[in-house]
Amino acid sequence: MEAIRHGRAGGLLHNVGGYSRHSDFVSTEELVKIYPEAFEAVKELGSRVNEFEGRVADAGVNLVFLASMVANAGDGDHVEVGTLFGASAVVVGLLKRLLGIKGDLYLIDPYNDEERREDIRMIGKDNKLMEDDSLLTATPEALQRNMETFDIEYTLVQEYSNPWPEQLEGKTFVT
Repeated sequence: MEAIRHGRAGGLLHNVGGYSRHSDFVSTEELVKIYPEAFEAVKELGSRVNEFEGRVADAGVNLVFLASMVANAGDGDHVEVGTLFGASAVVVGLLKRLLGIKGDLYLIDPYNDEERREDIRMIGKDNKLMEDDSLLTATPEALQRNMETFDIEYTLVQEYSNPWPEQLEGKTFVT
């Protein structure tokens, strides 16, 4: 059985330089399963991307992994901090539908355009996002249109995540 070093904080550690400081191990059998339905959910978004308003963060590279984490967690509520145009929320909603996973979808984003623009400016002038202002100007209305396009139910909490929104106090999320 192959073993992979597992950090105390719960994340897998890469074995850099042949050693790691943590001593806990996890077998590869205990790693997160990647679900075929995760690929299906991402494929549905991709096949209808011309109907999607805005952009998909990181070009969708991590969506299969996110969807698989939701599938592995099973029934329960999902919270997303930083929603932008809602691509990852669409994939989570599609995945939950495909697998019959119960639970609500909560999206936290203050939709403060000026702050979002400042964050992008801090990244640097060579950032491709600086070339097309429309890629930065996500709105709750654009999110709503995207969620309606894919028939995904959600609750938008239009606040910052720190401090944690009162509306979500006492709620438990599986992802």
